[in-house]
Amino acid sequence: MTSPVPACRLGVLGPLEVAVDGAPQSPKGRQAALLAVLAAETGATVPADRLADALWPADPPQDPVNAIQILVARVRSRFGSDLVGTSGGGYRLALPADQVDATRFEALVDRAADAAPEQAVELLGAAEELWRGPAFTPYDDLPGPREASARLTALRLSAREAHARALARLGRHDDAVADLEALVVADPLRESAVAELVTALARSGRAAESLGRVADLRARLAEAGLDPSPTIEVLQQRVLTGDLGPDGDGTVAGSPLRLRCRQIRRAAGEAVTLGEAGSGPTLVFVPGWVSRLDAVASGIDPRGRVLARLAHEMRVVTYDRYGTGLSPGRVGLFDLESSVAELLAVLDAVAQARVVVFASSAASPIAIAAAARDPRIERLVLLGGYADGPGVFDNAGVREAMLSLVRSSWGAGSRVLANLVMPDRYDEKVFARFQLQAADAGVAAGFLQQMYDADVTDQLASVGQPTLVLHYADDPAVPIAGGRQVADGIPGARLQVLDGAYHLPPARDAGVIAESIVAWCREPLSSSRSDDTTTAT
Repeated sequence: MTSPVPACRLGVLGPLEVAVDGAPQSPKGRQAALLAVLAAETGATVPADRLADALWPADPPQDPVNAIQILVARVRSRFGSDLVGTSGGGYRLALPADQVDATRFEALVDRAADAAPEQAVELLGAAEELWRGPAFTPYDDLPGPREASARLTALRLSAREAHARALARLGRHDDAVADLEALVVADPLRESAVAELVTALARSGRAAESLGRVADLRARLAEAGLDPSPTIEVLQQRVLTGDLGPDGDGTVAGSPLRLRCRQIRRAAGEAVTLGEAGSGPTLVFVPGWVSRLDAVASGIDPRGRVLARLAHEMRVVTYDRYGTGLSPGRVGLFDLESSVAELLAVLDAVAQARVVVFASSAASPIAIAAAARDPRIERLVLLGGYADGPGVFDNAGVREAMLSLVRSSWGAGSRVLANLVMPDRYDEKVFARFQLQAADAGVAAGFLQQMYDADVTDQLASVGQPTLVLHYADDPAVPIAGGRQVADGIPGARLQVLDGAYHLPPARDAGVIAESIVAWCREPLSSSRSDDTTTAT
């Protein structure tokens, strides 16, 4: 009576393994190498001389064909006569296709390509479960297995991306993020995986993290002397404009600022990201202490609400300071002059002979210094600003305590500062998270020190442009004395006092402030100078 042929399965999606009647075995040496080479071309006949070259690359036997015959006989004796077949001067893996894990994997991925999302998730999940480690280990350096391993690994990565896409189509964005995070950690320059992750994060309402991934990719590509693909650029734009936000998710108090983004170089190896919206006369908004364009675009940064209103009437350009937001990089100097030079580089990129410069809070000294020397600045608008940092922030103990808190515990520091500047409690929490994502502790402390130290009082009289100074009467962060000093020092400046105890404007004031700026910009230059003080509620 003939003995039954043992049932075999071959696994190459990990360490090479043969399962005989369900019992896994790990062949070694040239027996395993033979199976690896045959499995790399499942179903195809591999000539005996090519097998010999692969198995004995440096010291071939005197009779390679005979050596292969002996090796095949040993494999058949150990694992079954039907495992390896003979055909026309060569050998082939004779197992049915469904008995080889690599073949099953490819079949599952192929079926998932045309499946509905629910079935695709199931099929691709089953395909991923077949993997036990790097393919063809440890024979992935042999001719045949080397190429097959690379092909299967690439297909695996594509399948994992497809699995995440299917999860996202089912609304399971957080699950998709978890899958994609692992892919991006393994290969940070894999743009297709980064693109899927950026999309999934945005769809799950995590726009800041989404744009952070774009910024990370930009930085890594820049290190390699490369630029992001057009796909990444388009995705960034869609996140910024809210096109990839969660279904039904509104922005914070109003329509988003739909920014078109691009990069400029402020110095060798240092790129700054600009965002632009609207059309008409050009207004350049100088960001304050730390910034992120996505927070400005969505209105999380309250000044973004004002810019969104201005973009209905003007061409609005803003940017992230180098080292913050979408302008990542190591900041060497935090001096005021470097920030002024950065603003002038932005004006170069804007390429307009006349612009309005609008600065808020910590950016005011930067704008004042730039206006004192650059005639392209036709008008100047300052919100919650000052000229004399040491005079405004005159409590040395408070300054040092705040700098120490930011350096040692940036999370706590961001909450303290948000409490000081934000107009309401809900936005305060959101703004604190935004600050943490906008810059690391070192950059935040460096620019905070610049804010405290900046003193441009000696330049106020040199500002010849019509200047509108907007300041809340009971500003808790920069007392109105700071705004009055600017208005008194710039010849013909107009001070408009806003009613309230705010530093950054609440949503209800965005329209009032935007209307004041637009109306003032429409005034003839000769009538835009005034020492009058007005109050707006």
